This record gives sequence, structure tokens and C-alpha cells, in this order.
Amino acid sequence: MDAREPLPPSVSTTGPGGNDGPANEDGPLSDAERLAKEAAVLFHSRRFSECINILNQLLQKKGDDPKVLHNIAVTEYFRDGCSDPGKLLDVLNKVKKRSEDLVRASVERMEVGSNINSSATSGSNVNSTVLPQLLAPNTDNIIHADDYDTSVVVLNIAVILYHLHEYALALSVLQPLYQNIEPIDEATALHVCLLLLDVALACQDASKAADVIQYLEKSFGAGHMINQVDNGSIAQHHSNQGLKVSATSNTTVPDASGSDSSGGTNVPDNALTRTLSDDALEYETL
Repeated sequence: MDAREPLPPSVSTTGPGGNDGPANEDGPLSDAERLAKEAAVLFHSRRFSECINILNQLLQKKGDDPKVLHNIAVTEYFRDGCSDPGKLLDVLNKVKKRSEDLVRASVERMEVGSNINSSATSGSNVNSTVLPQLLAPNTDNIIHADDYDTSVVVLNIAVILYHLHEYALALSVLQPLYQNIEPIDEATALHVCLLLLDVALACQDASKAADVIQYLEKSFGAGHMINQVDNGSIAQHHSNQGLKVSATSNTTVPDASGSDSSGGTNVPDNALTRTLSDDALEYETL
């Protein structure tokens, strides 16, 4: 797999806390699905202002969905010519915290429900007419694992830290992802490994770099992507990726030059590749 190749757009059908179930491929798209697909197309067409308008409409339907908030932040960053990585970093950290808070709240609700069910089934003084209601599953409280998956936002945080030359911080952010990489989407996992390789080299951690290369070769057959290391840096093995934007499809963000920069900022070719990342910001699947 070539890390520079964009991934096909994909849209999940279940919003945070939702229970819509799998999409019917033969049926019409829901409004949220339609908006998500439209936003992805606009984003990858570099029509960032229009994309933000669609994402804001989607946000109204999905109730402050962290993934939508994430994509808005990333799209605004590109719209503004990638001029303020510190601001984007702050927003992404807030999105990550919101996702974690939502998961924590959901787990607490599930634990409370489990305790009630245990009491009800162990002969407590619960009225028999209420018991079936207590035991019935509350699908509104179910949080699907991928609804609040933070792997993409964490990867993007690490991308920004890398290009701010905060290598030690980037390493500390990436390490937990790498240690628990198996559940992560394959394309995102590959980007985690490639960025971690760059970070390890920047930190002069040869042991970590060798470990990542070994994992890449084993898991992705990716030895061909790792070019010769010269003077402590990877020889442009993914230098044209730009930032990874997490949005309605896990794909590489197009070069921001030529975008509808509403602020009037022209982003020169390859501006992203050394100012923010050799990896693209990842646009999150909604």
C-alpha cells in the first residue's frame, strides 16, 4: 500500500449515541449521510468554505458530534492557509477531551443500568410491572466503539506537534496509539507508523525506528516504502502527503494551494510538507 494514495471516501451510518443500524445500500441516503458525503467531496476538491457550510449543517443534525467538530477545525485550518497550527492543536485537544467525556458518561450509564438489572433479578422489591422496563435494553445509551474513536484526532495532534518540532511530545502522543495499534483502521495505523518513524529519527531513537520498520515490513509489506536513511532523516518516503485531516473519509488532504482560501492567502506548492507535516491531516469518517 502506498501511503501517498488517498483512501476511498466512506461514511458510517450511526451517529454518536444513535441506533440507525447499517445503511441499506439499495435505499436512499439519510440527510446526515448525504451531507457527510457532500462535505467529503468538497473537502477533497479543496472547496473548503463550501465544505464548512455543509459540515455546520451536519453538526446541527448530529448534536455536536466530535468527529464533525474535528472536521470543521481541520477544514478551517486549510481554508485559512494553514496559518495557525497552535490554534488547531488547541481545538483538537478539546475535541479529544469531549470524545473521552462522552465515552466516560456512556460507560457510567451502562454501569448504573447493570447494577439496577442485577438488583432486579436478585429478588429485590422491584414492582413486577416495572421489571421488564428495567431489563429492556436502552439503545439510546449505547455508544458504538467507533463513534468516539480518538485515534484520528490523536494522530493529527501528533502531526502538528511534529511540525512544531515538539518531537518528545509527539512521541508521547504516538506511543499509546502504536502500543494499541491492532484495533485501529489499517490506513490510519499505517500513517501512525510512518509518523512515528519520523519522530523516532528526529529523537535519534534508533531502537524505536528499527522496531517500527520491522512492524511495517511484517504488517504492511512496507519495506519498499522506507527509503534509505540519510543523515538521520527519511529520504522523502512520504514527503508529499501534507497534513492528515480526519473527516468523512480517511484520505490524504489535497495540497492547500489552489484552495478557496477565503482569507486571500496563497499557500505555495508543498507548503504543508515541511510546515506542518510530511503526513497529511486525516479527515475523519462520519
